[in-house]
Amino acid sequence: MKSTDDGATWTSQNSGTTARFRGIAARGTSFAWAVGEDGMIKHTAASGASWFNQTSGTPDDLHDIQFLSDSEGFSGGSGSKIIYTNNAGSVWSDRSTGIITGINGIFFLNTNSGYAVSDNGLIYVTNNGGVNWLTQPSNTTQTLNEIFFVSENKGWAVGDFGTIVHFSASATSIDNQLLLN
Repeated sequence: MKSTDDGATWTSQNSGTTARFRGIAARGTSFAWAVGEDGMIKHTAASGASWFNQTSGTPDDLHDIQFLSDSEGFSGGSGSKIIYTNNAGSVWSDRSTGIITGINGIFFLNTNSGYAVSDNGLIYVTNNGGVNWLTQPSNTTQTLNEIFFVSENKGWAVGDFGTIVHFSASATSIDNQLLLN
């Protein structure tokens, strides 16, 4: 669906598939990427008027995608893989992460520093562009589904059963967790 009037009305866009999408990333008003089942990546450079397949190189479901620029992006999914592109998705390469659980959400602050969230409250952090990942405590065992930062020092992860994990002061420490039921 696409809106050109701040969400007052929506127009259907044809992606060319009936597969389930799980995540989307956009850059500007023209470029977007959607990810989903079986490693599917769809890309538009025409504000959603037409969508084209990109080859992800993985059969695993992809759950989330983020682009840092018009060319550099990351995606993660059920097979604990994170894939990376530096050419707008023409070629995606596997980052062997060492992560043993599926990735539900990812967020990169910049090319090197990023986070991934997973089941059992697991939060992973990288400082080398997703090549190596370390586990960071979250103070919850609930599945975490998405993570987002508004600045280098402030962010949130959300998950099952109303779980909200808040990051502040330092992007490497978690100071608060809220459970909203």
